[in-house]
Amino acid sequence: VAAYPFDYVKSQLQTSQGKLKYKTGMDVAIDTLQNSPRGVLQFYKGVGVQVLGIAPEKGIKLGVNDVLATMSRQSFGGAFPLWAQILSGGLAGACQVVASSPLEVMKVGLQTSNKTMTEVWDQVGGIPGLFRGAEACIFRDVVFTAICFPLYTYLLQQGVPPFVAGAISGVVSSFCRYA
Repeated sequence: VAAYPFDYVKSQLQTSQGKLKYKTGMDVAIDTLQNSPRGVLQFYKGVGVQVLGIAPEKGIKLGVNDVLATMSRQSFGGAFPLWAQILSGGLAGACQVVASSPLEVMKVGLQTSNKTMTEVWDQVGGIPGLFRGAEACIFRDVVFTAICFPLYTYLLQQGVPPFVAGAISGVVSSFCRYA
């Protein structure tokens, strides 16, 4: 929630209207604060969708990875080979898109318009429209989790504290998916 205003600014800069209207993120922030009747709350438009959806999204990703890890260990006598870790993470990321794609479509629709949630729902065309762009999300999330989960496991095995292992694996995975 703390970083959500940055997501709002990014979404504004990515719209065709925003590209013409703004040069920098600071331009978006100033214009929003000066001209939006909602003031600073405008930066949080659509945050409810994000907050409600984050738990199922992460639950799917972590749950699928855990189930596949357990199946792998059972199949390989307790071992969890690197290729199986990568496959488990990648499949978990692909499954996550079932929750994340609709959230992102609704969130961006709310952030980039003055429409209500019902109006955005009608605009995207209901359930089929919620998965517009899902292919890009699948690629992004598969790459991220295929790297993140095995790297996290490796770092833990090397004695790195969980918080530090999570931070390192998250940063490396994020860099790799956008590199």
